[in-house]
Amino acid sequence: MRKSVIPAVRLPRADHGRLLQLARLASRDDHPVAAFLLAEVDRARVVDDAAEQGDVVVLDRWVTYRIDDGPIASHILVHPEAYVDARRQLSVLSPVGAALVGIPVGEPMPFATIEGVPRVVTALSVDPEPKVTSLTQWRRPAPRTAEHDPYDPGPSAA
Repeated sequence: MRKSVIPAVRLPRADHGRLLQLARLASRDDHPVAAFLLAEVDRARVVDDAAEQGDVVVLDRWVTYRIDDGPIASHILVHPEAYVDARRQLSVLSPVGAALVGIPVGEPMPFATIEGVPRVVTALSVDPEPKVTSLTQWRRPAPRTAEHDPYDPGPSAA
């Protein structure tokens, strides 16, 4: 059996502090993922510059990944306090989230599910899904029609 190599972890300074605090608080509450997250944060190389992050999974950023040979999934990796939508978000305090945070794209990372089942997750991309529109993109106004003209004073003006 081949021994798996654990990829290096790089975290931005701001994420490192937040994750360290989160892992310590979760540890006090006996959260099942706390020790794993704390170990990942402890072994991380802290980087100051966004350019040093490169293709690395970080908080509040999209990640496309695959667990073992399963289907490809895309989520925004978030702090548990920001978690509101399971379809779009992945908590860093989940087994998959803790395994993904800080790893480079293309590197397989072993982890265990809450039930203790060994798995391997691979980050495939840290770019947003193609169908996702950024909120900062310019939006064209809806076309005006006679029925929906926002400048039409309506029947009371007659």
